Amino acid sequence: MKLIIAAEIYSPDIGGPATYSNELAEELAKRSWKVKIICYSTEVHNDNKNFSVIRILRSQKAIQRYSKYCWYLFLHTRFSHLIYAQGPVSSGLPSIIVGFLLRKKVVVKVTGDYAWEQARNFDKTSLGIDEFQGKKFKGKIGWLQKIESWVCRRADTVIVPSNHLKTVVTGWGVDQDKINVIYNSFDPKITIEKKKIDPNLIVSVGRLVPWKGFEALISIMPELLKVNPEFKLVIFGDGPRKDELTKLIDQLDLKDKVLIPGRVSHEGLMQMLHCGVFVLNTGYEGLSHTILEAFTAGVPVVTTKIGGNLDVVTDNENGLLIEYNNKEQLKEAILKLYDNQDLRQKFIDNSKKVLDKFSFEGMINKTMNILKITNK
Repeated sequence: MKLIIAAEIYSPDIGGPATYSNELAEELAKRSWKVKIICYSTEVHNDNKNFSVIRILRSQKAIQRYSKYCWYLFLHTRFSHLIYAQGPVSSGLPSIIVGFLLRKKVVVKVTGDYAWEQARNFDKTSLGIDEFQGKKFKGKIGWLQKIESWVCRRADTVIVPSNHLKTVVTGWGVDQDKINVIYNSFDPKITIEKKKIDPNLIVSVGRLVPWKGFEALISIMPELLKVNPEFKLVIFGDGPRKDELTKLIDQLDLKDKVLIPGRVSHEGLMQMLHCGVFVLNTGYEGLSHTILEAFTAGVPVVTTKIGGNLDVVTDNENGLLIEYNNKEQLKEAILKLYDNQDLRQKFIDNSKKVLDKFSFEGMINKTMNILKITNK
């Protein structure tokens, strides 16, 4: 089959969608599919892959950027069977338009609510993703709500990575019979260098955006350091909140204790998971690749009782669940794991059992099956 993956973020960008597009394309190409990825990119790369990557530079003006994306999508879809869009707006809207013009089927993957993300980014709302659903907004946010709903209703098939997201997308007026839940997975090809675990190291990963809760994590560091002066927090990622987070680190005099090294490759990130605890204090998560990777690395996890996290983590069985941005619970969870080696080992052992549910082979086979059925 000839497939176009209409991506938004893509390697070397950090994030689940970037990792997913790359892993899916590599595996499909091995199975004799002809795959092309069209994506937005910060910089030019020489992609030495067994599939094609067409990058549209983000540095261009918006109208030029989107026009080029649509044009290349149209150009390459003419000779393909199917479009698989990796979001309902920046890739989904042009995919639906091109699919209509060329009479091609379109599958859309939804990993979150883009309208809500933008509303949070620009301080248009303080609501969580669930409270945001059903609320009507004016201006840009209102248009984004209409676009993602329209795109998903027009798509031939919708794929979501968690049951929570199926509920969200159904609320947009999408027939639930065409929404398929396919869990994200971890990449078994990534080998994790065996290093001695550093019990003093706390690691978090994600785009530096408001709902990822990095401010709360940084804010509790002075209290954690009173208990153990050797604690160190490393946050991997980049995004619009980096300046604010850096200022907070300076204000709390934590330059030597909190590091934000920026973007690293997926492989590089995996080699850094030799920490005492992995923390994801997120206000929303579709289904976290990094939690699965922390499980693979044998690292105990602290995360929130939100979204797809509940499909992965069972409280006090294979991790600790807390309320989003609850600083006291966050501090207690980190210290609980630091103080209790038996509990750490219990979580590590149980998390390995959970990984069978999120196997890479299972994810690939289910995705291939949905794409083939849609193309009939």
